[in-house]
Amino acid sequence: SIRFVHFSDAHIGHRQYGVKKRRDDMYMTFRSTILDAIDEGVDFAVFSGDLFHNKNVNARALSDAENGLEEFEEADIPVVGIQWNHDANLYKEDLNWLEYLHSRGKLILLEADLSEEDAVFEKHDFDDPGTSSGYVDLDGVRIFGLQYLGQRTSDNLSKVADAIEKVNEEEGEPEATVLIGHFGVEGHIPGMSGGISFNALEPVEEAVDYLALGHLHKKY
Repeated sequence: SIRFVHFSDAHIGHRQYGVKKRRDDMYMTFRSTILDAIDEGVDFAVFSGDLFHNKNVNARALSDAENGLEEFEEADIPVVGIQWNHDANLYKEDLNWLEYLHSRGKLILLEADLSEEDAVFEKHDFDDPGTSSGYVDLDGVRIFGLQYLGQRTSDNLSKVADAIEKVNEEEGEPEATVLIGHFGVEGHIPGMSGGISFNALEPVEEAVDYLALGHLHKKY
């Protein structure tokens, strides 16, 4: 059987309340999660966004992220992730930090190509990764990623589901399909409004076995 760890929202570099110890807490939580996952013998790791807290990542935060990811690398455990609101640059620059980590093989950064009328997912090439990929096959599991779309998330979910099903038809059905996203689902957390509706998620439910979400810092 396949085992993977799904974690999210590390917010590395976040000095919550302006307190240095809170920044250290963020890093230690990230690192201890990784070490626990390695001890559990997971086959791969899925990370659902907000690796960094600030868009302008400083050297300390980058070093902390790389140190944690290198623990997985030394254990030969691939890490697959997406970028979301805290990671994403509003205006595209030459290379953001997650693309840098992807291009160096520290993690596999996934995103959908939404530039055309239909969504497209490009297969990850381990030998020539570029700056991001659309999906990756690991241990019989096919993992797709959806990047930060803000208010446009709901509008794109049926296109994303169609694109997933197209890949699975062309490449052959995997043992399981995973989609990584970074949003809440309406009604899942008492007292918290907003999130994606069940109607908007219905096409994804048809195409995906496991929806790996982040964003809301609560268990649900």
